[in-house]
Amino acid sequence: MNLKNISRLLSHGIVSAIAILLALNTHAQVQLEKEYKVADNALYFNGRKVAGNAEDNGTGVYDYKFGGRISAHGDSIKVYKNFIFTTWYRGGKFDRHMMLSRYNTRTGVVKTIEFPHRHTGLNGKWWIGESHNTIAIGISPKDEKIHLLFDMHSYANGGAFRDDYFRYAYSVENAATVADNDFKLSLFVKDGPNDYNHVSLNGTADPAQFQDLTYPYFFLNDDNDLLMHMRVGGNDNGAYVFSKYNATTSKWDRLTQFNHLNAKTKGQAYNWGLYGRMKYVDGKLQVAFQRRSGNKNDKYEYQNGIYYAYSNDQSGKSQWKDHTGAGFNIPFANADRIKIYEPGNLVEATGKNEVYIVGGFDFTVTDRGDVHIISQVKDKKNNVVKHLHSYKPKGAANFRHTTDFSGATQLYTYANNVYIIGLKGGRPFVQKANGGTNNFTTIYETNSGKSFAHGVPHIYNGKLYYYMQAKGDSTQLPIYVQIIDLGLGNSETSNPSNDGPAGYTFSVREGGTVNITGTMNVAYGAGDSFNYHYNQTSDLPCNNQTFGDPKPSTVKNCYVKSVQVETSTDQCDTTNQCRAEYSFFDGAMDCAGSASNASICMCGNERCDSLNDSNTGNNTGSNTSGAYCAGIAEVSQGVKRELNLNNVNCVKFSENLAGNTLQVWDSDNASCDFRGVVESRDGAGNLTISANYHSADSFTGRVIRFTPSNSCKFVQVRSH
Repeated sequence: MNLKNISRLLSHGIVSAIAILLALNTHAQVQLEKEYKVADNALYFNGRKVAGNAEDNGTGVYDYKFGGRISAHGDSIKVYKNFIFTTWYRGGKFDRHMMLSRYNTRTGVVKTIEFPHRHTGLNGKWWIGESHNTIAIGISPKDEKIHLLFDMHSYANGGAFRDDYFRYAYSVENAATVADNDFKLSLFVKDGPNDYNHVSLNGTADPAQFQDLTYPYFFLNDDNDLLMHMRVGGNDNGAYVFSKYNATTSKWDRLTQFNHLNAKTKGQAYNWGLYGRMKYVDGKLQVAFQRRSGNKNDKYEYQNGIYYAYSNDQSGKSQWKDHTGAGFNIPFANADRIKIYEPGNLVEATGKNEVYIVGGFDFTVTDRGDVHIISQVKDKKNNVVKHLHSYKPKGAANFRHTTDFSGATQLYTYANNVYIIGLKGGRPFVQKANGGTNNFTTIYETNSGKSFAHGVPHIYNGKLYYYMQAKGDSTQLPIYVQIIDLGLGNSETSNPSNDGPAGYTFSVREGGTVNITGTMNVAYGAGDSFNYHYNQTSDLPCNNQTFGDPKPSTVKNCYVKSVQVETSTDQCDTTNQCRAEYSFFDGAMDCAGSASNASICMCGNERCDSLNDSNTGNNTGSNTSGAYCAGIAEVSQGVKRELNLNNVNCVKFSENLAGNTLQVWDSDNASCDFRGVVESRDGAGNLTISANYHSADSFTGRVIRFTPSNSCKFVQVRSH
C-alpha cells in the first residue's frame, strides 16, 4: 500500500522516558517509540444500558443501548505517508460533534477538523448512545482524497432519516498531505449550506442502494485502489456489500453484493446474516464470518459456524473460491458452501439457545498465505467457555482446529507473522506467532504507564499504531495513539550466528563496521530480507546508508562470505552458476576451464571476481554505464519490498518469475514517484513504469533491474 513509514524517534535523537521504562519490561527489540495525545474530550457513553424506548434521563450522564465506546472504535485510524489520521466524536452528551484529527510525525503537530454533524444516537434518539455508529476513514493514495463513512446503523429513508439515511463525506484532491495550517474543514466538499453529509457515494440519491447499511470499513488492494465494505440488512438477514473507488473519475463502483439477502427466497430453510470482516490481505480480497440464522428454535442463541472465502480479483467482483480453491459465484445463498467448521460441536449443550457464540471472532492471512481464524463458544448450560484457533498453513489441504489457545478478540498480520493485540490490565500487550502455527508468545507487555479502557490497533510497516481511550467516568475522556516498534528483526540479546543467508557468517550488528579480510561478499538484513555488496576488499559500515533498508523497522545485521580469487580455486561448474554468483554483470559471461579444477567465472574478457558492483569499465556487451546491478536485494516470494536505488538497483527473487506476477508500486517515500524501466537480467521481460502501480505476468528469471527515467530512486516491488 502506498503509505509512509513513521520515522524512528531514535533517528531524530528523541527518546522519551516512558519509552525507556517500558522497554525494560519487554523484549529488547520491541519498544514504545512515541505516545501522543489526540484530544482530552472524546465522547464516551458513561451511563446505564437502557432499552431502545428509554426517555432522556435529564442529566449530562449519557445512557446507551449496546455499549459505552464510540470514540477510538471501529475503522477509526489510518496511516498515510508521514501522517496518522484518527476519527472521534467530541464529548459531552450535548456536544457530540464529529471530529477528524491528523498527526504530522515530522512536525509533531496535531490538527483537528470539527464537522457540523453530531452523533445521531439510537435511531435518532440522540440521548441514547449508539456504539455501532462509528466513523470509518479511508485515504486514496492515487488522488490523496480523504473519505469518511459515519453514524449509520441500518437506517431506512424515512422518519428521522428521510434524505439522511447514508452519511458520507469526502475531501478535495491532495487533502491528506496539505501543510498543517491548511488542514481545515474547507478541504471537504459540501452537500449544502453547512452540510458535508452526502447521501450516496456518487452524489445522486439512491435509497435502494445506500439505505440499511452498517459497519463501514475501508481498505486498499495491491493496485492502491481504495475499497469500502459494509453490511446491508439486519442481524439475521444481512449481506456484505463492497465497492471500489476510481481515482481517475472520482467515482465509486456500484455496490457489489457478496451474499443474498432473503435467503429463504433462494431455496434456503432460513434467512441468515453474517458477523465478521472483509479484508484485503495476501494480495486477495478475503472474507471470514459467523452466521446468524433466522432459526429461533435451535441450540444457538445467536451465531454459529465458521465461514471463509477469498477472491483473486482485485475488485472482488469475480473469481471467488472456498478454502480448497473451488470456485463459486456471488451473490450466493447457501452459506454451507464455504463453511469450514462448527464450534458448537465443541460443547455438550443441545437445548434451545444454550450455545452462545458471540465475540472473540476475527481472521487474518499472512503474506505467505497462512489463514488464521479465532472464535469462542460458550456452553450456557454447563458454564463452559472454549477458545478456538482455526488455522491453515500455506500448502495444507485442510484447516487445523485447536482449543489449546488462550483466546483473543482481534488478529493482525505483518509479513509472515500473526499478532494478537489487546489490553491487559488496561495496557497494551502483543503476542506473536509464525504464520501457520499456534505458537503464540508474548513479545510486548508492561505494567506501568497510562491505563486505557479500549482501543483500535493498526499495524503498518512493522509498527503498531494503537489508538486508545483512557478510563474514566465521564462523557469526555482523553484519547491517545501509541506507536510501538514490533522489533521484527533479531533481538539485541539473541545469537544471530545462524540467521544470515546460506553460506554467510555473522560479522557485526547494525551500526558497527564490517571487517573485511581479503575479498568478501557482504549481506545486510534480517529474516528473509537482505541487500548485498559483492567483492568487497575494504571495511564498510553496517547500516542503511551503505546498503539501503531491506527490512524497515527491524534490527539488522551484517554477514560475510569469503570470495576466493586464486586461479587454483574451482569457482564454477557451469555458466549458470556464474550468473547466479555474479548477477550484477550484464555482458557476455561463461565458465572458463570448467573441465579443470581451475575453472573460473569470466565476465567478458575479465575474471568476474576482479570486478565490483559499480565497475562498468570492463563491460564488453552493449550496455552502457548503469547496466550493472550496483547492489542486489534478495527478496522472498510474496514479500513486498521498499528499495532505495541509491544503494541497490537490482532485485533477486527466491523463485523464478515464470508463472508469477511482478508488481511495482510507487514508494512510500513522499519525495518523488518512480518512473522508468524494469527489466529481467537473467530471463525475459521488461516493463515501463508510467504510473503509481504496474504489474506484469510475462517476466521470467529471478533478477530484475530498475532504471529510473526521472531520477527518482525509491520504489516498491513484489513477486506474487
